[in-house]
Amino acid sequence: MMPGVETLSLPARKSAKGTPELDASSFAVCSRHGEPVARRVDMDVKWIPAAPGAGEVFPKSVAKRFADHPFLPVLGTVARLGSAVLIHTSGWPLCAECCRYRARWSIVTRSTLALAAFLFFGALVLRFLIGQQAWLMAPLLLGPALVLLSVLPFVRGSVPRLTGTRGTPDGSAVLVDHPHPAFFAQAGR
Repeated sequence: MMPGVETLSLPARKSAKGTPELDASSFAVCSRHGEPVARRVDMDVKWIPAAPGAGEVFPKSVAKRFADHPFLPVLGTVARLGSAVLIHTSGWPLCAECCRYRARWSIVTRSTLALAAFLFFGALVLRFLIGQQAWLMAPLLLGPALVLLSVLPFVRGSVPRLTGTRGTPDGSAVLVDHPHPAFFAQAGR
């Protein structure tokens, strides 16, 4: 780590469509490890507004009208995600270690989803073949639970998390948290 370099800002430009984008194909090393490029990936780096409490999501008139509504927190989350800013980043460099890390978590995600589907549909087939059995409820419920749990390895192996990138609120730059000194040196050119 370079002393004093916590976050590196890489300016994005507006595309012909008016959306922000960054071409990272000029970098020859990984932003996390500083190793040579083994693969380049395209990704969308995003910025999502802060959660309610850090700032109001709804105008006070709307919040007052639906104050006792049970789905107001869900609507707040939807409103936050709807106002996310995406910055399309093309050619982001990944080293061999990053590729292995991403592949491992991808395998865990796919295995979890395959096991979930096998348990759920297997329980349904057994239910039709042998009739209603109390023990079939376990795999029938475990399948959807595993689908929900598969989000954890999916997020763990995502490219923005792996590279430590996030967007700015106005979409003007991609921020790289704790960049490797070799990546920082290339970005400073």
